[in-house]
Amino acid sequence: MKPVPDFSPAMLKAFLHARAIAREEFARGEVEQVAARKKLADELVTLTGLPLSMVRTAFAGRLTDAGARAAIWAVLDHFPQYEDLAR
Repeated sequence: MKPVPDFSPAMLKAFLHARAIAREEFARGEVEQVAARKKLADELVTLTGLPLSMVRTAFAGRLTDAGARAAIWAVLDHFPQYEDLAR
């Protein structure tokens, strides 16, 4: 059986948080983690052209707009197909 990729809002949230933490080399405190998330969010706004509110919604795991999720995944070097986003 072939594994099915998960491009859900919850998976994007988990991936974004992991990416932010890794950026700060496993940030020790909550303040450092927040700074890492802000820096990543600012970069995503610049690279995707999405408004900050949509990027924040993605960090919260509530981004239901498939096109916006696809844009963020693409910046993160993952390229979902439309049917992957519909799940």
